[in-house]
Amino acid sequence: MANAASTPAMPRLSALLTPGRVALLVAVVILSAMVPLLVGGRATLRQLEELSWQHIALLLLVLAASWGLNALRCQLLLRSNGVRLRSPETLAMIWLYESAAQSTPGGLGGPVAGWAMLRRRKMPTRVIASLGLFMLFLDIAAIISLVIATLLVAPHLPGTGAPWYLTTALWGLLFGLALLWGVIRYRRQLLRMLGRLRSSRGSGKWRPSGHVRRFLRLGHTVERVARMPRRHLLILLLASTAHWGCRMAIFHIAVVAVGGHVSWTNTLSIQLVSGLAGIMTGLPGGYLGADMTMTALLMPVMGLQTTATVILLWRLLTFHATLVMGVLSLPWLARHLRSPGELHATWRHSSTSSSALPGGGQETRKDAD
Repeated sequence: MANAASTPAMPRLSALLTPGRVALLVAVVILSAMVPLLVGGRATLRQLEELSWQHIALLLLVLAASWGLNALRCQLLLRSNGVRLRSPETLAMIWLYESAAQSTPGGLGGPVAGWAMLRRRKMPTRVIASLGLFMLFLDIAAIISLVIATLLVAPHLPGTGAPWYLTTALWGLLFGLALLWGVIRYRRQLLRMLGRLRSSRGSGKWRPSGHVRRFLRLGHTVERVARMPRRHLLILLLASTAHWGCRMAIFHIAVVAVGGHVSWTNTLSIQLVSGLAGIMTGLPGGYLGADMTMTALLMPVMGLQTTATVILLWRLLTFHATLVMGVLSLPWLARHLRSPGELHATWRHSSTSSSALPGGGQETRKDAD
């Protein structure tokens, strides 16, 4: 068994939060709450005070269900790969992961926090990366399932139509999922084609570099992770779909709570478009891009004041609450992840297997990568 000193420790908060990142995060936290208040004025606070306790309880219940379902699917996926975590520990890891993703530009802090926590369980880096990529597959497939179900149900509901950008988002998600699956599935053929193209230009015989070898090992590990029983895959997909359904329902319930009359298809469409806009801005929590897109799409239906109230309520639940829970879970995780866990035999005894690489090389997969 490896020495515990060789296992990476939980990153110190001072190392992750540099002064520049802290200043950007503080600015985003303040602006995401202050801008809706400045736009809506006192009427926004008055609308928040007039929310019924039934709507507040429903919002908190759906938020808790979203966190619980996310923890459940992560626990199932980790357990299928030999890492057994208790439910409170998994939930705390989810809070820390989401808060790190929300508080860093482009969400890059989430994968770093996930890597640090799973390395404490002595899981190889390439396995952690493959689990993250597999979760991305699940997320895209779950959102696609949610959109398809919405499109199938929408024509049968009175006064409900599917916006054109919901269908466009569906095709974009399907294309992204197919592209991601194709790159992983046909990675060797793709690299061979690129190697022949380079050789035909007189660059000599192509040999795979270290980055190419890591990419091939990552694709091989993703395929191994995906070879779990179909029943487990179905459970993971259902849990992922339910998780994203709860996440999308928070915004819809917020619209209904302030007296808005917007269909589920429209709120789902608005969130998909604003989510893409938030990713493109690269700011923590998708700020500015997501908020401005939501305002532009929702204001013609509900008015500026009510729209500001909805965005503020949505931000308080999905952004500020996540940051608070992540900060509170950090000391608890630092204590409970202090002693490394056991590594599953699947990864402990597979350090010598090889497979052919394009260009005549051999791919040696080491779990320490």
